Amino acid sequence: MSSGTGVVDIAAINKINFSGCTGPGGSLTVTTSGSWKLHGTSAATSGSSDVVSGHVENITAVVSNAVCRFTVTGSATGSFNEANQQLNVNETGFTGNLKVSNVTGCLGQVQNGQSANFTGNFQVTSPDGAINVS
Repeated sequence: MSSGTGVVDIAAINKINFSGCTGPGGSLTVTTSGSWKLHGTSAATSGSSDVVSGHVENITAVVSNAVCRFTVTGSATGSFNEANQQLNVNETGFTGNLKVSNVTGCLGQVQNGQSANFTGNFQVTSPDGAINVS
């Protein structure tokens, strides 16, 4: 990558662990599939402390418990903090680009076609070492 505007393709996210997810029926298990793509949309410098705004694309996750199961697909807004190597995802308001499908059960609280929220801070590790966007 080079510094400046137009920074894209920061990382491929091949595994993500979720905890503390809740919904209809209580605690939810989240299973992801495919390779999610972290794309930057803001400028980066040659330093190692940038917070690069962007979005995560190609999200596919199956969310389930004993009374509820659904799939979430799409993209979510977020940022990557080079200093602490954390991905912050902040897709809220049920108005974004994450959509629900394949709903089974869910006590009528989750509907096919509705938008989904997704928030969290995720520690990022790479076999190549720290990620520096610049």
